[in-house]
Amino acid sequence: MLGRSRAKDKQQLKQIQEGDKDALVSLYKDCFTTVKNLIAHQGGSETIAEDVMQDAVIAVWENCRKADFNLTSLLTTYTIAIAKNLWYKEMNKTKRMTKGNEEPHVNRMVFVPNNDAPMDMTILKDMVNSMGNTCRELLVLFYFDGLDTKTIAKKMNFANTNTVKSKKYQCFKKLQEKMTSKFNLEDFL
Repeated sequence: MLGRSRAKDKQQLKQIQEGDKDALVSLYKDCFTTVKNLIAHQGGSETIAEDVMQDAVIAVWENCRKADFNLTSLLTTYTIAIAKNLWYKEMNKTKRMTKGNEEPHVNRMVFVPNNDAPMDMTILKDMVNSMGNTCRELLVLFYFDGLDTKTIAKKMNFANTNTVKSKKYQCFKKLQEKMTSKFNLEDFL
């Protein structure tokens, strides 16, 4: 079986070097499930996996066409390694961005009541409950229940996950404005 994989790799590599788009599509399909599972395991969505996989296949295509390219592993292993590196770079970039911008809507977090918490969670819950039905339900589903945007889109009959993200951002901004107009940072420390 390993011999057939290497033979398939050599043939697929040659096709890619010759500009055969079908070989790239085949490579994408061969690697996608592994990349999708890796990204999902680390909190990423299928949409992110698709983007990462497309970027990885483009990188493979560009690298394979270089005159000095020398493949020392299976083509699928090489492609998955590129996808993993792209995913890790994306995660690190997101971490760097959220360090300076500590708005909870950027990071997916689930609120867990803690009796030792300096802030009384009832304040936050009351603020969320005072919002309109759509915002209240959306924020509860995302931040308190920890549901992903795909599940929320189905549950709330939104067109797609982008609609959920946009509406969640708008609702979070409204909640943030309510909180900052009523309280100071010192109130929570």
